Amino acid sequence: SSPPSVQNAGTAIGVKVHLVDTLWNTVDDSTPTVRVESNDPADYTVLGATKVLSGGYSQWTSGERIKLYNARPQAALRAKNMDAPGSTYTDGVSSTFTVNAGSPARLIALLPDQTPAAGRWHSPAAPNRPVAPNGTSLAFDGLEGGKTGTAFSSSGSPKAGEPFTVTVVAADSYWNPVSSDTAVTLTPVKPAGAAGDITQPRTQQLLAGTTQFTYSLRAAVSGWKLQATAGALPAYDT
Repeated sequence: SSPPSVQNAGTAIGVKVHLVDTLWNTVDDSTPTVRVESNDPADYTVLGATKVLSGGYSQWTSGERIKLYNARPQAALRAKNMDAPGSTYTDGVSSTFTVNAGSPARLIALLPDQTPAAGRWHSPAAPNRPVAPNGTSLAFDGLEGGKTGTAFSSSGSPKAGEPFTVTVVAADSYWNPVSSDTAVTLTPVKPAGAAGDITQPRTQQLLAGTTQFTYSLRAAVSGWKLQATAGALPAYDT
């Protein structure tokens, strides 16, 4: 059966899977093994537990359910057949539904060649892995949270005094960009050994959840970072 038409990011989704014949009649004399996952392999998600259907169906309880973290429309779930290759069971796909973002809770600071990654958590062991096994507790923090890409990968590191753009985005607890009009301050953090003065902090208003700063740093030394802050939201470093 399909989930409700609207879900919240990071919330366990209730699912019931039925085994049916080609005319959609429930078949209760077979026991395929099924896992619930997103129908989009690029999703950042905690997979549903693997279960064996009994009596023609199975229902995933709260601790076994799938969680999706990417806020967007047109999400869907897949009941994936986990039996051996050559099985006659075809995967089932739910109707589409919307995953809503939460309230503003974080900031994302993006350097050139970096882009937001809605729902992406920080995982030091496997930072690019989009899925986690059922029961995993995810830590939505760290430098990799909420973005992908290598800074200045196409242009090379800026020279002293050369301007570049820093984009700051408001996000919910799961790094989904959200609308906000709060004021954001971007502060250069001087690395050890940097000589001379530095560019002063600047404050700008977010417009629909984003704003762009243009910066140039005068000391030619590695280790610079820029820190975005906004009221009670956690600071975020580039």
